[in-house]
Amino acid sequence: MERGMRSSRRGWRCRRGYVLAEALFLTAVLALAAGLLLPRLSDWLDERRLDLAALEACAVIRTVQEDARSGEVKYPGTSLEYKELSFQMKNGRVRYICRRGIQSAPPTGYLPEGVTVSPVTATLRFMKDSFAGASTDYSFTLYSPRRKFARRVTVAMYTGRVRVEPITL
Repeated sequence: MERGMRSSRRGWRCRRGYVLAEALFLTAVLALAAGLLLPRLSDWLDERRLDLAALEACAVIRTVQEDARSGEVKYPGTSLEYKELSFQMKNGRVRYICRRGIQSAPPTGYLPEGVTVSPVTATLRFMKDSFAGASTDYSFTLYSPRRKFARRVTVAMYTGRVRVEPITL
């Protein structure tokens, strides 16, 4: 009987050392997995943030297009007949501002934090009676925070359709 008790105590000691080795091994495996997966997770989050910014930019463009088509021909206090939308870098964030003639009008706001735009200021002009507007360039590029991903936003001149396409960097 005494012998059985000793073996159980000895077995407990051996098991305790074995658990410690398992815990160290598990910690090493988790540290390795975290080192491999965390960069991919942050890249995925950056790409989702960029997609969200592109969708928001498209929604703002469509809103301004519809407002320009259905709004008054001439805006109060001016002889100008257009609505202008600008995407510009301001304080490290992309800000969009809409103007009716020379006055600021909704929608205005910011794209998600960390997203940048190229060119630094992209201005789109939409007129009531012309195709999509009268601006010279109807496309701009949005970049993810670490510039690993990019999306080109283009407005078709004749149809006014907004398209987002991924760009490989």
